[in-house]
Amino acid sequence: MSTCKTVVLAVIFALYTGISRGQCPAKCNCNGTVVICRGEQLSTIPLPLPDATSLDLSNNMLASLPEDAFKGWQMITKLGLFSNRIRNISRATFRGLIQLQTLILSANQLESIDDGLFEGVPNLQILYLNDNRLRNISRETFKGLTQLHTLWLGYNMLGNIPRSAFSGLTQLKELSLSGNGLESIDAGDFEGLPNITKLHLRDNRIRNISRAAFGDLTHLKEIHLKKNPLVCDCQLRWLIETFQAGKSNVRVYDAVCSEPAHLKGRYIRNVTQADINCSTHDINECTHAPCKNDATCTNLYYTYTCTCSSGWQGNDCDEDINECAPVPCKNGATCNNLQNAYSCTCSPGWYGNNCDHEVSTSQAPGSQSTSTSTTESLPFVYSGIGLCVGVLAVTVAVIIFIKHRRRRRHNIPSYPMADPTLMTQCNPSPIDAHRDEHEYEDVEDVTETCLQSNVHPVHGATSTDDDYLIPMTAKPSRDISLPLKTKD
Repeated sequence: MSTCKTVVLAVIFALYTGISRGQCPAKCNCNGTVVICRGEQLSTIPLPLPDATSLDLSNNMLASLPEDAFKGWQMITKLGLFSNRIRNISRATFRGLIQLQTLILSANQLESIDDGLFEGVPNLQILYLNDNRLRNISRETFKGLTQLHTLWLGYNMLGNIPRSAFSGLTQLKELSLSGNGLESIDAGDFEGLPNITKLHLRDNRIRNISRAAFGDLTHLKEIHLKKNPLVCDCQLRWLIETFQAGKSNVRVYDAVCSEPAHLKGRYIRNVTQADINCSTHDINECTHAPCKNDATCTNLYYTYTCTCSSGWQGNDCDEDINECAPVPCKNGATCNNLQNAYSCTCSPGWYGNNCDHEVSTSQAPGSQSTSTSTTESLPFVYSGIGLCVGVLAVTVAVIIFIKHRRRRRHNIPSYPMADPTLMTQCNPSPIDAHRDEHEYEDVEDVTETCLQSNVHPVHGATSTDDDYLIPMTAKPSRDISLPLKTKD
């Protein structure tokens, strides 16, 4: 009996746990709050497990990540998307994952990253983007990642590092740019990285390294330069002297000279000043005006730097700064990038330089004010029209009533008409007139009232509205006795 109770309690507990915490997604294995869906050929994100803290979707068939793709997974701190086929990521894909600390997007097919993509994961600390097809990054790519301490961008197709691309990553300690085809390290490449300690630059095409590029890296401990064709001449003399054993706290790993010929294959820690002939006169690299768009060129020892004018960036100041990147236009407006400026095309109902003022009758300029005023005055227009129609209707009713009264007073008798077709005209015919003359020749007061209804009045009677005595259906004859008014 006790065994039966135990089984029943176990079933109830399992059901309760399943209802309260959700079921493990299909094709996934769940171990507590860790969900593993690795290598299941999934093409969509599985249904969420609300209390999960780790989700591994590696080695699947995911090709794109739409908006709110991880809705319901709000508690995860680690998300693995390694080795999928991801080409597109919506800007709002990671929205709501405020607990996320580790994001692995390695070995996919990403060619670009939208600015502001990572603003929805402010607590991210580790980001792997290596082994993709990224061709460029900007200073807005990693905006908002103030807690990031590890960033891997190795084995992409960047080619160069835009100036200030990593500005804002003040907590970054380890950065990998290996295998990107970089040909040089220039001033400003690592600007805004005061706490960097490890820098991975192996498997590139780096020949020269500017001293100015490391000016702010006061906490740097390691530089990995394996498989780069370094030219060990006067341009690299500062590195050789600074990073030789015992002269610096920075350790340089696998830095080997490829030129000149007598130093080929030698580690830079073994190169002496006598091996480098720097007695020749320095060449002014600014002679050929390498800096573009009114930038200022500064000649250095076997190299140069460019100080860009407003609106430009890059090693040679040939890259236009996108002023729309910080999204200055508000309330759904469209931002138009201009040279060192921008303009906003406002959505309906908004105006201002940044479309941050709502249209009103007192504030809106130009056509917006006109349209708003017209819209707001429409009720008054309709009320006026309704009032006019009402007055007109009342006026028409009064006129009809007055005409009806007049017609009734003068034209319509109070007695019924037996046969209107027998009505005679107002003026009697010559025969009737002659007959009447002989018939009533001794009558002194004969009053005849001509009405529009052609009804002969009663002879001798007073012609009033209500004093008719006989309905006339025919001409008076000798057999009809009429009350006559005679002399007294």
